[in-house]
Amino acid sequence: MELDRYSREHRHFAVDWLPPLLNEVARPGVIADLGCGEGAILAALWRRGLVEESFAVDLSPERTAVARQAVPGTIGVVADATATGLPEASVDGVVCSQLIEHLPDDRELAPEIARILRPGGWWYIGSVLRRQRAWWFYNVDGVRRLDPTHVREYASVGDLEAALGESGLCVERRRVGHFRFPISDLALRALARFGVISQKQSAGFYRRHPALERLRWLAIHPPGYRLVELAGSRQHQPRRER
Repeated sequence: MELDRYSREHRHFAVDWLPPLLNEVARPGVIADLGCGEGAILAALWRRGLVEESFAVDLSPERTAVARQAVPGTIGVVADATATGLPEASVDGVVCSQLIEHLPDDRELAPEIARILRPGGWWYIGSVLRRQRAWWFYNVDGVRRLDPTHVREYASVGDLEAALGESGLCVERRRVGHFRFPISDLALRALARFGVISQKQSAGFYRRHPALERLRWLAIHPPGYRLVELAGSRQHQPRRER
């Protein structure tokens, strides 16, 4: 799917929510969100007082522009997550939520995270596990996928960890839990797709109607899919490839 079309049709909703493991491991400092979307995660971190400075990195200029508006002082970076252009050892934390499964080569992500992280800095990666008989609506080259732009969907936690290679990222926490699609989010996307409301209106719906954010607890769990989360730190002297 073409990037601009995907960015328009798959808006990230502005909600005060963090993935469970990220909520536990995030620490204050300079934070880079790789594949930031519209900046929903950065905004949630900022509201918790964890963002001293932030970089919103995404291939979509439209999305980085929205992310800059979501968090005061955020620097938008239109770049590939595997080649951000950020200075070496320039950030205290890196977030990569639902990104790695989209990359042509998932082994290119961890070295870039290690490069931009300061020694001892924290990192978080979230993705999806696809169990046997997993099913969702999208058919990609004859295979059912949770998202039409997923290049891969991991079969195990070990498969995801293998993508980190010998990058110098130390895995300290692992978590597998429910993957959920809030029913209200699906309804808003449907309304936007059929032109009842605009895509921009759908993305900001919960901010305009905060009381209705509670509806997001009603959710569908795609059969066979799980949320997988890894977190850890950068070793002080990351191992280098020979």
